[in-house]
Amino acid sequence: MSDTPTDIPGYSIQRELGAGGMARVYLARQLSFDRPVALKVISSQLAGNPEFKRRFLREARIVGRLSHPHIVPVYDVGEHGGVFYLAMELFTGGDLRQRMHNPLSESMALDIARQLASALGYAHDKGFVHRDIKPDNVLFRESGEAVLTDFGIARPAHGQRDLTEITQVESIIGSPRYMSPEQSMGQPLDGRSDIYSLGVMLYQMLVGEVPFPGPTPAELSIQRRDNQPPSLPPRLAHLQPLLDGMLAYQREQRFADCRALLAALSTAQASSGRQAGTADSTTVIEPPGGTVPVAGLSKAATLVRHPAVRWSGAALAAALGALALLLVLSAEEPAGPARDSKVSGAAVAQPASPSVQADGPEPAASEALEIPPAGEFFAFYDAVNSGLPEIEKSFVQAHPDSTLAQILRLKLRSDPAAFDTLLQHADRGVARAQLIASELLDTGWAGQRDPARAREYAAQAASSGNPFAEYHYATLLLNGARTDSERRRGLQLLEQSAAQGFYLAQTVLANHLLEGRLLDRDIPRGLALLEAAGEQGDRHALFNLGKLLDAGLYVEQADPARARRYFKRAGELGLIQAKDYLNEP
Repeated sequence: MSDTPTDIPGYSIQRELGAGGMARVYLARQLSFDRPVALKVISSQLAGNPEFKRRFLREARIVGRLSHPHIVPVYDVGEHGGVFYLAMELFTGGDLRQRMHNPLSESMALDIARQLASALGYAHDKGFVHRDIKPDNVLFRESGEAVLTDFGIARPAHGQRDLTEITQVESIIGSPRYMSPEQSMGQPLDGRSDIYSLGVMLYQMLVGEVPFPGPTPAELSIQRRDNQPPSLPPRLAHLQPLLDGMLAYQREQRFADCRALLAALSTAQASSGRQAGTADSTTVIEPPGGTVPVAGLSKAATLVRHPAVRWSGAALAAALGALALLLVLSAEEPAGPARDSKVSGAAVAQPASPSVQADGPEPAASEALEIPPAGEFFAFYDAVNSGLPEIEKSFVQAHPDSTLAQILRLKLRSDPAAFDTLLQHADRGVARAQLIASELLDTGWAGQRDPARAREYAAQAASSGNPFAEYHYATLLLNGARTDSERRRGLQLLEQSAAQGFYLAQTVLANHLLEGRLLDRDIPRGLALLEAAGEQGDRHALFNLGKLLDAGLYVEQADPARARRYFKRAGELGLIQAKDYLNEP
């Protein structure tokens, strides 16, 4: 079946407007009303999945019932000759991303935010959370009205699973820079998740950049968790409480709903109108709860970092293209209240807690750099992402001799003398000490952050040929690559590590092979590597296999039953989102 429709009754198709991973959009004319429309046609690959067809038609009709001036109207939905399509209003005013080459005026940004908050409030009242608020999904009519589009991943609130994804693969989980913290963790969502995403867009409209600009989803996660929203420029300081109320990490601290948000936006717009776009630092918009945070104190209280490890998020290095955000999803769902990430920027050392002592041998007491089994690695992953020293200490007690435990000891103790001892071992050529030192220097967990020195130690450790060390150095190179030679070296190390059977390297290399951006696409090898990693207990590999089989991507046909087995195994290994997929209708 071709993805280019030739005969959809009632429509005259004129030309293609764009294409995504799961659909193409055409300029067409709806003959019955003699009007231009945007006709979205679902790919033949997905249309061959009977379960997808049922879900697509059901969801499209539900979304078509959302009638609001700032929500894209769906005129028609149907199927003809195996071709599934949606007919929507045609927008010729471009999208929000195209308008944000420079910061927008305060009045324009607030007006767009108000229109979108109105649309979201309506959708929330109908029981739907959009889940993918981003500039690309905000279109404009010729009149200048903003319209929210792509409800393809909208679902009922409170975690109910009555709907499923119908559009691009990258829309399955939303867009990392605009996601709420709870969405990154695969938690049940309510309307406050959309408020957070709208807050990211409002900040970007006002300032010209997103509030958390990390280059990888891993870095975004740590920035969102550990930092208050960045301060607005002085000319916009009077809007700080508004942004704080939208971007609070804990959803309980955000505006309770879009009604409260709209009230705050109206106050802000009134202030903006009075000042004709100039700052008035005495105008205060009350955040949720009606109190204004004291500058400095709240930030100081949250400055201590509990950054998560880069290794667990290294599958994010290839976060581009159709497959990539499946990988973001699998790599950003720790079994705990915080997200996977790596620290970005200057780190603040975590002081040792009087009630939490890191017991066990001194760092580098053993010089052997062992390969952590998958179960141990993901226990470490979950401990770090919990953000709780008690859980990190429990990991150290359960795995006292492991390299990962040595990392946590120094993180928990923040002991300069112990760190100096570690560096002496590293300078003496001990690969284990070099890898530990590299991670601590890259994250700043031991009180110092020195990315350049971290790379030096990583390179020295990798020269030993240890697959764990090769993988670690590869992630540093690929995540921070500025030249083609650095990327080539990173991929070479990844190949070497995967060839020795290291499951994390196999998963990341598979992602690159399936995505086909940094490496030539090799689907059979990519799937085989995911299988190999999954057999060793890599829950991210298992989850990715489940997603591919469930959606029918890179395989001859969808296999929901087999996908469910992968989800079940990944869930048994602690991946929350995999458990969530087992509850799909």
